[in-house]
Amino acid sequence: NYDLAQTIGPRVEIEARTVEELIEAGTARFGEPFSKAVRRAAIVVNGRSVNLLARGKTRLGKDDTVWLLLPSGGG
Repeated sequence: NYDLAQTIGPRVEIEARTVEELIEAGTARFGEPFSKAVRRAAIVVNGRSVNLLARGKTRLGKDDTVWLLLPSGGG
């Protein structure tokens, strides 16, 4: 999502122990654009989708990488 990229930039570092904490911290920091994107995004931790796992309860380590993969539109 271009709007989200404009708001937060290409890379953000947030300290969090779980995906849920990361979402809360991102929402507090970036507001509605972040919150809206997270609701639609596939969340990937170190290359593995956590949507079908315990999404918010997924634990994070200090060197983990989290991607928010947003659906693209078009035709």
